[in-house]
Amino acid sequence: MNKATAGLLIIVGLIPISGHTAYVCTDDNGNTSFQDRPCPEKNPSITNVPIKANELSDRNSIETVSRFYKAMSERDPIAASRFLADTFSSEVRRRDERTVKDDKMSLTAALHQILSAAKEYNAKINCNIVNRTSSAYSLSCHVDEQGIVMNQFHRTVSDQAVTIVLDSGFVKIRRIISDQHE
Repeated sequence: MNKATAGLLIIVGLIPISGHTAYVCTDDNGNTSFQDRPCPEKNPSITNVPIKANELSDRNSIETVSRFYKAMSERDPIAASRFLADTFSSEVRRRDERTVKDDKMSLTAALHQILSAAKEYNAKINCNIVNRTSSAYSLSCHVDEQGIVMNQFHRTVSDQAVTIVLDSGFVKIRRIISDQHE
């Protein structure tokens, strides 16, 4: 099972074949292939980018989470990782399982692996601001993620505590704590 996060929490993983690692890749036409090297990277979005700002606001905080999930829906792990602060960390809590923790680098690698294999990914999100300071906003988000990997439907529903910060003049996600229900 892969480490996943704020977003796409689908069980894919690297599939061992004859003692070698195989990568599951799905192209833009929905064709799935297995190969012994990482999936080719697609060009990252040039329009779905972090918001440049001098201060945090309700609007730019919620929009940042929305754009993060939009990048994942476009199966664009590079664009999605742009929304993560350099100091990003996450925790995924599942019932009866250990908590999975990630930093920006490990989450970006997991997103690349998972989104490369996904034929489809969509998320419905609903976020509310729960706390505001000049240095960080706290959001409470309900996230319903659905995806198709290797012709199997997967769904994850979670409640997330999301911390938004300014990072080098851009609104970014510093932390996601996700409590999964399904």
